[in-house]
Amino acid sequence: MTKGLKTRQSVQEWRKEGKIIGWQNARWGYVFPVGQLDGRNRPLQGLAYVAALFNDGYAAWAWLTTPPPSLEGALPLALLAEGLIQTVANAAKGDLQGDFG
Repeated sequence: MTKGLKTRQSVQEWRKEGKIIGWQNARWGYVFPVGQLDGRNRPLQGLAYVAALFNDGYAAWAWLTTPPPSLEGALPLALLAEGLIQTVANAAKGDLQGDFG
């Protein structure tokens, strides 16, 4: 089980381990959206699994925060927070291979 966020180093370690999403911003270094953490400052369950399906963190975050037709307009990030990991993963896989919802 992942412990809660404690330091900047934790964030960088989580990014390297693929536990959270981050992407490099030309101006500020890495960007880490707070919405990927639960109420105890831990990565949402299933986030790493879904994020690993994408080529980069920005693409993963864009998909997670845009309601796709494959999820009938539900926000993937919200569904992850509800524990619907397989539903979100299946939708991401389908969307990435070009399925139509």
